[in-house]
Amino acid sequence: MDNIIIEKVINNNIISAYEKSGAEVIVMGRGIGFKKKQGEVVPADQISKIFRIKSRTLTEQFKELLANMPLERVRISDEIISHAKDHLKLKLNQSIYVTLTDHINFAIERVSQGIEPQNALLYGIFTVVTVLLGFRAGFSFSAGATDLLFSASLPAAQKTWLIIPLGIAAFIVFYVVFRFAILKFDLKTPGREDDDMDETTVKLANDNFTEVAKIILEGVGGKGNVASIDNCITRLRLEIKDYTAVDEKKIKSAGVAGVIRPGKNSVQVVIGTKVQFVADEFKKLCK
Repeated sequence: MDNIIIEKVINNNIISAYEKSGAEVIVMGRGIGFKKKQGEVVPADQISKIFRIKSRTLTEQFKELLANMPLERVRISDEIISHAKDHLKLKLNQSIYVTLTDHINFAIERVSQGIEPQNALLYGIFTVVTVLLGFRAGFSFSAGATDLLFSASLPAAQKTWLIIPLGIAAFIVFYVVFRFAILKFDLKTPGREDDDMDETTVKLANDNFTEVAKIILEGVGGKGNVASIDNCITRLRLEIKDYTAVDEKKIKSAGVAGVIRPGKNSVQVVIGTKVQFVADEFKKLCK
């Protein structure tokens, strides 16, 4: 194997490097980036995978994605892609490295947060069923009813009448499964949230606003992980860069009333009417 020179250490297990030809590659291996510096030669015995992505844009996206991702999740994605190529003989666009790895990481995070993936699982099952039954919709523009009607004569369309029984079956299965899951695990759907609390009556367990802000900052991964800071009457509203770095237990230990995650990169901390004092201290700590 030709010498591979380190260009940048992304984390302890991932590095950006250059091959002898000058081509940029992303190299994976447990501990491969630990205490390494730019310009050093990558030890061949530590390399477990070399990603050669032709697109500069995809390479940068992949490096950014891998920066805060556990090695095991990257390996899961790589094994799936390798299996699809080697055994299923599929021709895949290199963007799959970014999209699949991101989806796998996000799915694992959702499960770790107690969010059950019934929807994705059922969708996958019904996708397999439609393939096995030979159903093919010759969609060409909107993937709606009109599109289905006018595209039914296209060569790609097969057994389009199956959309009716499959649709009815999907409705029944999804309704039964989600009704059971919602009632059994008390999932918070619209109208069933724990929102009876009047946030204007919430009181901080600790009136040391600097200390509260400090703990919240630690809980969201430090000032380097904070993209924007805002607040309303009762909540500290934050946009963060890496959602995997957020520790809700740490945030709650500050004595706040709750933590809400309305989006992948959004964190809202329920503080009460003293939120402005905490927000001011939080902004000072982030400077």
